[in-house]
Amino acid sequence: MNPKLTSALSYFTIIGWILALVIQKSNPYNLNNVHLKNSLGLHAISFILGIITPIVGFALLGALMGLIGLAMLVLYVIGIIWALSGHDRPLPLVGEWFQKNIPDL
Repeated sequence: MNPKLTSALSYFTIIGWILALVIQKSNPYNLNNVHLKNSLGLHAISFILGIITPIVGFALLGALMGLIGLAMLVLYVIGIIWALSGHDRPLPLVGEWFQKNIPDL
């Protein structure tokens, strides 16, 4: 499979990420590794926010959670666009941290 499509697939749900990981293991590309780390980090943050929001109370922090959700959407879209265009750089704001702290996959 094309490395660009595999990289973009990793941003579409955790199932897409697992499929991209399996493909990466059979045909390793640096491009896929960068996007696997970026998308795993975004999926983890989304999961954590999904747990925190109901606990804290949506009414209490509704506007803040809405802004964070919008920022997450923008990061997902940037990741997909960069994956399809062949860029292998970290995402803005959080990508460097993901690259340093998530081990190679």
